[in-house]
Amino acid sequence: MAEHLTVPDMQAGYLDVLDHVIKYGERASPRGMLTYEVLGMSIDVLDTTRCMPIGMNRGVNTALGVAEALQLISGTTYPRLLEQIAPTMKKFMDTLGSSPPYLHGAYGPRVKQAIPNAIAKLQRDSDSRQAVVTIYDAKIDLISTFNDIPCTIALHFLLRHDQLDLHTYMRSNDINWGIAYDVFQFTQLQHTMARCMNVEAGRYTHHATSLHVYEKDLHAAREVRYPTKLMPAITGIGVHTRNDWHHFRLIAEGILTGKLQGFVFTPSEQWMLERMKPYAERMG
Repeated sequence: MAEHLTVPDMQAGYLDVLDHVIKYGERASPRGMLTYEVLGMSIDVLDTTRCMPIGMNRGVNTALGVAEALQLISGTTYPRLLEQIAPTMKKFMDTLGSSPPYLHGAYGPRVKQAIPNAIAKLQRDSDSRQAVVTIYDAKIDLISTFNDIPCTIALHFLLRHDQLDLHTYMRSNDINWGIAYDVFQFTQLQHTMARCMNVEAGRYTHHATSLHVYEKDLHAAREVRYPTKLMPAITGIGVHTRNDWHHFRLIAEGILTGKLQGFVFTPSEQWMLERMKPYAERMG
């Protein structure tokens, strides 16, 4: 039976999601690893500006969340940068011959061409239901043995009441490591696309076929407490303007790599820049 939660945001609301899975999760052991999962879970997020669970007695790598959001917006992938930010990312990487390690399932390159097409679709027909950006690709992901298989199936954008809504569909979502970063990166894309279309960001709904916690992380999940401080409101890249999507992509990549010079940043961009700066400097 499908289940549903409505949360005020994904900072304070993260605790509600944890509690729900811990309370109602049933045992399943994919790849021999015991999890407790809730099937058919949907989460409505009312405030999409505070979507990273910081200050909650658990480790959240804000730089990783920012890097994933900026790669998604810019349509890029920087495995070396991610490994510097979070060394555990290396276990998800593959190698091909003498090439550097890469992430097979990196979202940025998979959505790069589709995002401007989705924007154009909604600009031609504001009531369209066809602005769907697919990330999971059965032709290569269903039969592959890569270390990094996308957990996200698709992003569905709708323009309703002059606001850009986003429904995200996940095949699998880990509440300890996955959703803590996923909702942030997708809502930052939502805000940035809304700015490009000169509308407001609207409703965000997160659908997960399997929302779960691994048994090894259960104790840590039970220790999470209500946030002790409010994270700043982060609202994507750029300012409201009908501009080509490429403009927003370049800003996102510039913040990601530290290669924007003499640029006046919005408060959200400045917050992201501060988290990326130490790693971008090491990248040269």
